[in-house]
Amino acid sequence: MDNSRTATTRYLCAAAYLDPVFADEVIDQVVDQEHQAIGTCHGVDLVPVVTHSLAAKRRHALRNWILALVLGGVVTGSIILDGSQITFLTLPLLFWGIVMTEQCAVRFGVIAGHLLPHNYDPDAVSVQPTRQQQRRLDEIDRDQVGNLTVYSGFSPFVGAGVQLAPWSFAINVGVGKQELGTRREPKAFEVEELYDHIAAELAALSLPGLELEDRLYVNGRDIRRQGAVFFDEAAERPRAAVAPEVVRASVRRPTHAVRHYKVLRVTDWQGELVWSMFLRFVKVADSLFIEGSDFLLLPVKERYHEIDGIRPVPTPYDLARVAATSLRTAAALYFLWPLLAARKAMRWFRQSSERRGLRRQLRDDLFFDFGAAVSLREKASSGQYHRYFQRLDKEMYAKLLERRVLSLILEFLDDHDVDTSELVERQSVILNSGVMVSGGTLQADNLAVGERAVAMASRLGQAVRPGAPAAAQPAGGKRS
Repeated sequence: MDNSRTATTRYLCAAAYLDPVFADEVIDQVVDQEHQAIGTCHGVDLVPVVTHSLAAKRRHALRNWILALVLGGVVTGSIILDGSQITFLTLPLLFWGIVMTEQCAVRFGVIAGHLLPHNYDPDAVSVQPTRQQQRRLDEIDRDQVGNLTVYSGFSPFVGAGVQLAPWSFAINVGVGKQELGTRREPKAFEVEELYDHIAAELAALSLPGLELEDRLYVNGRDIRRQGAVFFDEAAERPRAAVAPEVVRASVRRPTHAVRHYKVLRVTDWQGELVWSMFLRFVKVADSLFIEGSDFLLLPVKERYHEIDGIRPVPTPYDLARVAATSLRTAAALYFLWPLLAARKAMRWFRQSSERRGLRRQLRDDLFFDFGAAVSLREKASSGQYHRYFQRLDKEMYAKLLERRVLSLILEFLDDHDVDTSELVERQSVILNSGVMVSGGTLQADNLAVGERAVAMASRLGQAVRPGAPAAAQPAGGKRS
């Protein structure tokens, strides 16, 4: 999928103009954080989002300079001509007119001209980045297609959305299956063969939007000690990609610091719905441990969708709405400009101090955290479905792929003469009851029991318990 053409990229490009806080986050967390990894943004091309954020910040800066010049000119003229009453009446109107002009240019020029569904052009932005910014844009473009995730904090799956529920089971692969009263000798295999079998069979499904990748996960505090393969000492930043042989070595010899996962991901609804499964197989002596985690990334905030209602030629109602919005903004700038100016100055000094402190930390702190703690796509998520069919599509992908993955695991083990009789007997229970199987015994850790308990068992090992994140619930819906 070309992420530059998705609806999520388009919405976030527009959000840079309509939401100054979001534009600040893009600049702070993507452009200015040169030494830390970037949180994965599934279904989004960060390059046009960053470019539009830079353009939006320059527009706001130009508007504020014009307001400052107008303020200085009017106040100076008032002092010379002794027209304080004229200043009191004129200055707010000038502020309002300038802010309204800027907002009309953004809504009916930039957004209506380039960011609507019928005319979307991710490259239509009139901004010339500095040499440093262009270098950073090139790095971002390259890093988006890497196979290494460097994360901060507890969960390695930064950017994947809401974790639905992990599942796992173990099987003794040293016991052969029985045929005609005799027990066969199990065939030896490596976990790479199991990964390859699942990948080949799933690719043959030709399921729209399905992607498979091998990805390594390393904590940001450990990355520097993993060597030059994972960390670029000259740039003092983690690498975004490693060679395929490094991935294969991590599959064969997993370590505490570096973990490999086979990632199954379905991106649908123009990037607004992303379902992911993270699979990991570990073979220890005669035991095979199989781990899976499902994540769901939901649509972006509803207010970002409002751009689809913008008309290229505004009606009187449209202009009245812009006038009301710009009046609030102009009033804030007029009455609070000393505070806003002081806050901007303090922010500049704070950032300068942080940059100086960062240099010291990079030099002295061997446990400096280079990981990404957040993803911009994740932060922009609304936390709920916008359409009923989005929920149904998520259920379809989860059930189809989880059932298929479990069947492929059993098929592979059966082909290698491993006894899977107990797993076959419990397969329907695993798929339909949302339980975990460990060593052939039934575990009820994920079962919700009691008068107020709630459980959803739509997937292998899934259970939604009381207190579980509400983000996976439909808008306005209730768990039942």
